[in-house]
Parts: sequence; C-alpha cells; structure tokens
Amino acid sequence: MTLLGILQASKVDLLFPPASYPTPATTYILKELNVAWCLFGGRDFGPKAEEKLSPHSSSDYDMVTANSPQLRRRKGSASGRDDRRKEKGGMCRDRNTLMEIELSKIRVRYDAYPETSDKSARVAALVGNVEVRDRLASSQLNKFLYCYSSESMPKQSHASMVTVKLLCLRSDSPSVSSECCLHVGLLPIKLNVDQDALFFLKGFFEFVQSAPAAVAVSPSGETGLVRSGVTVSRSQSSSVMAASSQSASAGGEIIFKSFTFYPDLPLRIDYHGKRINIEQGFLSGLLTGFAQLSNSEVTLKQLSSKNRQLVLQRKW
Repeated sequence: MTLLGILQASKVDLLFPPASYPTPATTYILKELNVAWCLFGGRDFGPKAEEKLSPHSSSDYDMVTANSPQLRRRKGSASGRDDRRKEKGGMCRDRNTLMEIELSKIRVRYDAYPETSDKSARVAALVGNVEVRDRLASSQLNKFLYCYSSESMPKQSHASMVTVKLLCLRSDSPSVSSECCLHVGLLPIKLNVDQDALFFLKGFFEFVQSAPAAVAVSPSGETGLVRSGVTVSRSQSSSVMAASSQSASAGGEIIFKSFTFYPDLPLRIDYHGKRINIEQGFLSGLLTGFAQLSNSEVTLKQLSSKNRQLVLQRKW
C-alpha cells in the first residue's frame, strides 16, 4: 500500500458506522453545532436582590459583594461577546459570578437499521472541544477545564475531545427492549481549579437539582407547573405523564451489555485553595482551604466491562 493509501485509511470518521454494518433504513445527522452555557450567580426570578448565590456559603450562596475591592478588577480578555451575554437577565442576577461551559464542533449521527438486522440502532456523538471558563471576578484563573497537550502528548488537530458511541442490539427476551454496547473516549484534560469556582459550581448544581417546581397562573387563568423557566399546564402535564408511563411499560428494559472506556485518560490538576469553610464539613473545609496542587497528574485507566449489570427502565 502506498503512503497516500495508508494516510487515507488512517483518517477514519468515527461518526460513520463500520463497513461491515448493514445499510441503515433511516439516518439523521447533526453537524457543526456549538453550545455555550453561561452559569450566573444570583437569581433571575424569585427572592429579593439580597439573596445571591455565593461560593463562600453553601446555604445562602452569596458571592463576595460587588463593592469588594478584589471584585473591581475586570478580568482580562473580556470581549464584547461577554458584555452582550451580561446585558440580559433578572434584577437579582450576579454578573460578577459567571462560569461558561462551551461545547464546540458537535456532530451526532443516528442510524436505525431494518427489522431483519440484529442491530436496531447506532448513535455516534463527537464533541470537537470542551471548555469550562472561570469568569468569577474573585478568581485569577481563566480556563477551569480544557484539552491538555504537551511535548509528550501533542495536540491532535483533527481528533474529537469527547467520543461516545452507542450500539443497540435487538433482544430475544420480551421484557428487554434493547441490549446496548457503550464506548466512551476522552482526550487528556487539564483542570485549573479555583476554590471559589469549585464551590460555585457545586452550589449551583445542588440548587438546580433541589429547586422545587413552582405553580404559575397563565393569562387565561389556567394553573401549571414551572421548572427551569418552562410552564406546563395541568392537563398537559397529566397527558405527558400518562403517555410516558404507557411507553415505559410497553418498551421494557434497556440492558447495557458492555461498557468500554478507552484509552487511558490523563488528568493534569492545578488547585488553588483560599480559605477554610467549615460549612462544607470540618475535614473537607480544611482540605479545600489549605490544599495547593501544581501540575498534579492522575490517570484514569481504561475500562472494559461485559457484566450486563446496568439496567434502565425505558421512558420513551
């Protein structure tokens, strides 16, 4: 084989199924999608302006006040795009407390196979790059999480940072709808962790998870449930719940026949502790306050499991 042939053979697009797979009956492809998620402190709705989210208090979540001297510094590389993101939002939004999660070059392919095949479906999802940016005014850092590269681990220009492949096989058992094989792969990751940013992320997701659904009244007078800014009427919510329960009972269980995490995942970690916060627990408060890590390396070893232990109840 010529050198050109070897290079062409090595450039395999993981989005496409292997040549040995049957021809899919239906194919959906999503390409070049970019997603940016901005996590602000405070609230857009609900309590008064006094209640703000803070990385120093897990109960109240009130960030250092905007009048503090250390918060008057505007973080470097603040583009006009960042300013536009801060223009909107509720009166209680804390614009000095911001974390950005950005996923770029997302590509997804879904293949559904004919009934005559032992394969029912295949899903491949590739994320070109993942970044978590630290925009907290009290933090000196910029990127919280990003793809790591060095002389020993050079950057792969055309490789995807996240690779997820799911293959669903038809099952002979009437109680099992699908037997799935899951493969997950990640490129090396660098973590630059500031204590304030860590506590903010922890508190943010704990708050979102524990936030109860509120009852809202529409202009027509109909009451409904509100969660994450979406209003669902009582009649709609009842019909959705009934439909999901019927589909769950009809669909059966999904068994993960195998799970593969490959290759090894090197993690480089920098951590900057600032203060002791015993509200997080005495021991954890001491550790997070005193700990200082510089270029520490942790490797998550590759994993291959075929025990068929993970069972999910199908909800669609």
